[in-house]
Amino acid sequence: DSDDVDAPAYDHLVVGSHGRTGVSRMLLGSVAEKVVRESPIPVTVVR
Repeated sequence: DSDDVDAPAYDHLVVGSHGRTGVSRMLLGSVAEKVVRESPIPVTVVR
């Protein structure tokens, strides 16, 4: 079925975070933050 091609394979995502703060986070960015903002499914970030 072509409708299944775009359907997410998972219904929830758990990602780890190094817990960077301040200047290092601003300089390096945050992969976890980007995933949370752009994911079509719920995301839990674990520190």
